[in-house]
Amino acid sequence: AGLVVCGATLTGASFRRAHPPPPGHISGALGGVQIPRPSGPSGPSGAVNSGALSVSVYPNCTVDGLPPNVCKCGKPGPGLCYNCTVCGTCDRCAHCSICAQNGPPPPPSPPPPPPPTLPVPAEWIERKAAGQLLYAVTAPHYGLTPSIGNGFISGDAGCSPGPSNGFKDGSCGRIHIGGVFQGDAGSQKRADVVNPFAVLVDSVSGVGTALDLERGFHVNRSVVRCDAGRLTEVTVTTYTHRLHRSLLVLEIAAPDLAHGAECTVRLTNCSVGGNADFTATSGPNGSQTLTVTTMEKPPTWSADQTPPHTAVGYAAETVPPTLTLTGPTASVFVASYHTSLEPGLEGSGRAAGAAAGDLALWATDPAKATLMPSHTAAQVELWAGGIEIAGNSTIAGTVNSSLYYILSAARADWPYGLSPGGLTRQDYEGHSFWDCETWMFPNMVALFPDIAASLAEYRYARLAAARERAVHHGLIGAMQPWESALLGFGVSSWADADEHEIHITGDVPMAFRLYYRMSRNETWLRERGWEMARDSANFFASRVVPDPKTGNWTLLEVIMPDEGAGIRNSSAYTNAIAASTMRWAFAVASTLGLPPAANWTSIADHMYLPIVELAPGLRVHPEFEGYTTKVRPFINQADVALMQYPLGLPMPLDVAVNDLVYYQARSSGPGTAGFYTGDSAYSIAWLQLGNRSAADRQFDVAFTHMDMGHFNVWKEKNFGTYGNLNFITGAGGYLQNFVYGYAGLRYTDGGLRVQPVLPPHNITSMKLRAVAFAGRRLSLEYDAAELKVTVLVGGALQISAGGSSAPPVALPTLVTTVLKLEGLHPSFVITVP
Repeated sequence: AGLVVCGATLTGASFRRAHPPPPGHISGALGGVQIPRPSGPSGPSGAVNSGALSVSVYPNCTVDGLPPNVCKCGKPGPGLCYNCTVCGTCDRCAHCSICAQNGPPPPPSPPPPPPPTLPVPAEWIERKAAGQLLYAVTAPHYGLTPSIGNGFISGDAGCSPGPSNGFKDGSCGRIHIGGVFQGDAGSQKRADVVNPFAVLVDSVSGVGTALDLERGFHVNRSVVRCDAGRLTEVTVTTYTHRLHRSLLVLEIAAPDLAHGAECTVRLTNCSVGGNADFTATSGPNGSQTLTVTTMEKPPTWSADQTPPHTAVGYAAETVPPTLTLTGPTASVFVASYHTSLEPGLEGSGRAAGAAAGDLALWATDPAKATLMPSHTAAQVELWAGGIEIAGNSTIAGTVNSSLYYILSAARADWPYGLSPGGLTRQDYEGHSFWDCETWMFPNMVALFPDIAASLAEYRYARLAAARERAVHHGLIGAMQPWESALLGFGVSSWADADEHEIHITGDVPMAFRLYYRMSRNETWLRERGWEMARDSANFFASRVVPDPKTGNWTLLEVIMPDEGAGIRNSSAYTNAIAASTMRWAFAVASTLGLPPAANWTSIADHMYLPIVELAPGLRVHPEFEGYTTKVRPFINQADVALMQYPLGLPMPLDVAVNDLVYYQARSSGPGTAGFYTGDSAYSIAWLQLGNRSAADRQFDVAFTHMDMGHFNVWKEKNFGTYGNLNFITGAGGYLQNFVYGYAGLRYTDGGLRVQPVLPPHNITSMKLRAVAFAGRRLSLEYDAAELKVTVLVGGALQISAGGSSAPPVALPTLVTTVLKLEGLHPSFVITVP
């Protein structure tokens, strides 16, 4: 190779910075040989050969049009340039650069022809424009892959590149089952079950990947070269069956293949999971019983020391490494997952028997042909509730994808809670926090009330454990755990949170209050709501102490939503929600004709909620006793703002505005922890105060927390490695912007209030489908001028203009009533006649 060097060291094909050579010498990695510098006229004055390396010397030359003796890096050269065939590899050297003097390089080899591609299907484009589907032509980062799930089983769809750059990984090749955990308290997580259908087709080129939000499936399209040499499009579709909840389905097809024609494709299994969390034993007909190796144990102070036992029954058809497709008909593969948590499957081996039975039932061609139609029909039925956005298809997609990810993790017939990372991920170990009741639950109440009832049932079923926790702490009532899994005892690896983050004991009954105000179901209130309200109120009443300065009641040594502040006294939000809980317990007792505790209202009316001046004229609620800007310049997430929404605590207008202005600036972005947990509370509270521009600005923060280039997967943080992923807490808060913010829904003791205003970004109309209220389902649709109300299911209702003394207008069933949106902030109240 004709290589020359000045002031650099050659080692094979790599170059690195080196000290300049002694005068008259060229340093090279030539077995330690120092080569005297030749001299002569312009042009090659000499050459030195050492093995296969030929070094030619030029005493004077021009480098890329620069004057003689000037290097590319702008440094004066030593008067010589040296012949090389590689240019630019030493641009940063201190003395000279490598330049080409052998004439023009040979022309490059022609690039290979691009792989054949197909356009994105027109149906994808149309459905994306309608907000019903998302697609991408590049793969998202591992951890930002979309979910497939039905609330019983869930996992990441497809395969993506492996973990890198510190991002949390996803669950490619793993399935999680609601309620199935591995590990004892402090180290507990969702148990990973193998996903046999995490496969890729060996393809010539990709077409794209789509997530059908409404129909509930994930599909990858690619171009494959069949054994016969022809090119064919192949689709790989996966879904968890919405109707038959135990089934995971894989369908591989060549939709354009002629009937009778064949195409053999090669498949790669990209599963990174396994059944390491279980002990496996063989079951009937090829099934397996997977027994969790380590289970959560009741604490030693619990009266019930019965050790829990969870097993999974698993059976699946085998996907071969090569598959011959015949015609356009899909090859369908079925896997089944059952658990001993299901009623009737508690005994040894029963779950495996149920899984084997599923395969016997569904692993036949006639039965397989019914799976996709029955699944999509159930999905469409589920999506009777929802939100429709007109005028901005991008925002429509973010709304539907946020709903999709929550619905992938919860269902009405499986009451096992809802975690910030959903069911598909290990983020937050799959535990239930206040996130469920505060951020996801309100959307389910309005649009999917049967799922809301299931989430409430999860808490009620573990109320006995919460009562034992209260007794263990020398208190009465029920003390909710900060993190809950299977048994309902505290399982947090952060012991202080389970002991001190007691606002969750108010968050849970406030969710129960919302559900009752929606349902108006007094039977449920008596059988479920009363116990939760009573025991939670009793806990706070036994936990409060007098504030030494004012004599009002307060709570000491608590952790607030702004967890980074640590353990503090007199948290504003904790005191406020304790008071709200005791007031609601008193109201429930009055409704049901039951005796309330004598001290609930007296404590609630005298809770310590000071207002201070942090600066002249700046009256705010201090986040905790002793709070100053210097003590806590930034906060993790919305805290004091939660008193306005969702609590609805009355306060002076100037304090309400100041609380939002002051704390909002300190709770979002890289300068803070940047969590999108309570950020939606600010925008909704601004709308409540009538400040549309402030609400819109805060609303836009949400878009920085979604992977908008692919499938809108939520990110806990909008910087760095994004924190926890598939963060459906953020999805829930974002959706509340539409339901409780711009549509202005409020479930109150007096009825359902609606105060509609259009969201920003050229949205022309919004519709809430099948809103639940008092056993009815309503359609609420509005634009800038009109609100249309239709009772879809159930008896008639009536509607009144807010603040009007006019008689209410009847809302007959299946009749659309049109109301004008007049005035600055038009509002209406819907009631039962």
